[in-house]
Amino acid sequence: MRQYYKCLLIGSNQTGKTYFTRHTWAKSILAGDPSKTVIIVTDNLLDNSLKGIPKCNSIEQLPKYRSGIVAFWDSELVEIGGNKAVFAGLHKLMKAGKLNSGGIVFDDATKWFTEGKLDRKVEALLYDYRHSALDILIIMHSISSVPKRLLNQVHIISLKKTLEPGYDLKYFQKRGIPNFHKVYKAYEQLQKIDLTKTPEKWKTITISTGLG
Repeated sequence: MRQYYKCLLIGSNQTGKTYFTRHTWAKSILAGDPSKTVIIVTDNLLDNSLKGIPKCNSIEQLPKYRSGIVAFWDSELVEIGGNKAVFAGLHKLMKAGKLNSGGIVFDDATKWFTEGKLDRKVEALLYDYRHSALDILIIMHSISSVPKRLLNQVHIISLKKTLEPGYDLKYFQKRGIPNFHKVYKAYEQLQKIDLTKTPEKWKTITISTGLG
């Protein structure tokens, strides 16, 4: 039986996070199965990096997208209940069996966490993803911005260069990062990258945390 994973992608601006999402992560989810859908949840549907991807601006219409990649945001839902309403709406669709194959990407997710903490509606969705045969990818700009409770439950971390101070190994251990030795080693290697140089700045190192 296939395992479903909760993944983190961490990197600063201009390091190719969206390209990695579309052409590596989503491609691996969709490979060989045209019935799967990858939903990119983003509050900026006009972003140039999403060019060529169908856009959906209604939670009710989302289940109609049954294959490929679709970018999603429901501004009306947010006006009623804030960003948390998007997570609650997605969770409701999952529980109803209307999102049951593929993956969900939460782009630039830092803004959806309150003071570095997971909201209960967010956490409910992140706990139930496996029952809906979904993989989850959460995109953040820095290691320090990832809530500790989220760090403690991810299966895969894909790391790019981040614009953060020189953290030491103890920082990674203190934050409770699974397999922190390997994650720290990747962080050290990536911090040497010059973001003015391509393709060097797009480098990604992926680490399995060892969680089941």
